[in-house]
Amino acid sequence: MRSVYLFVFCAAISKLAQAAPLELEIKGIRVGMTEAQIREKYPYIYCAPAVENTNEDRDCHISGAKNRSASDYVFELATFADRDVISWHLKISDKVGLKQAVALMESSDFDVVTSAIMVKYQKPQSISSGVVKNLTGAKLKNSVAVWRQKSNVLSVEKYALNLTTMAVTLSSQEFLRSSRKMEQEKAKSDL
Repeated sequence: MRSVYLFVFCAAISKLAQAAPLELEIKGIRVGMTEAQIREKYPYIYCAPAVENTNEDRDCHISGAKNRSASDYVFELATFADRDVISWHLKISDKVGLKQAVALMESSDFDVVTSAIMVKYQKPQSISSGVVKNLTGAKLKNSVAVWRQKSNVLSVEKYALNLTTMAVTLSSQEFLRSSRKMEQEKAKSDL
């Protein structure tokens, strides 16, 4: 009888170990969430029609979240892995909900933020590096860690906009594909 209980216990533990991985998200924000769902959690988000896309899309953001208010919902977005967030940028569509969320932070926080994400989602599927130059021509190593799950991608890039700003980005793969296609079409039209 004891061996039956042990077998059932081991089978249950095995099932837990094989459980589906955590859904990719940033601070409770997931791809596909509607603007209303995001506003319910974080009502201080400012949204406007997207300039470069169809009229169904909106660009939303919170700038200087930490300085706006001591309210819990703003303060929760003001940090990531106990590091300050400079700003949040969200791309939302009426048809598919959230397509992309980006948290911009100081590039010096890259290692701490990447480590925190690895604790939650384990090792990234890929880590790539490249070289960027500063204004004096000095070369710096840029790193990008990427986690993929189903149709979503979470990435952390050390030098995203410039040499002082890193980005934590959650996107749908469909959004990334369409963005690349739009960039390629724009590059062709610029020739």
